[in-house]
Amino acid sequence: MRRQETVTHAVGQTIKARYEPVERLALFAEPHLSQNLHLHGLVKMSDFGEEILGHCRRDMQSYLSDKFGRSQAAFPRGRNAVANYVAKYCVKTNGYYEFW
Repeated sequence: MRRQETVTHAVGQTIKARYEPVERLALFAEPHLSQNLHLHGLVKMSDFGEEILGHCRRDMQSYLSDKFGRSQAAFPRGRNAVANYVAKYCVKTNGYYEFW
């Protein structure tokens, strides 16, 4: 669990420092079936316009992939999708989550 906390905090601090439009951030760390640690996350960004947000999404995916391995960044499909996603990871017993 300590490793999950350390990695989650490091990734969160990296994202908050690199992307000015980030308002809120939620990260969830859990062991994969292979026991390798992986993260899931949600980012709420300020409305800087579609072009800037699209650039941030592409850059975030590229940057996180280069720094931490396979990554995917996508826009949520609505409020219900976000609520379901957060609830899914908050109730898991083998994970760690952190909100900024």
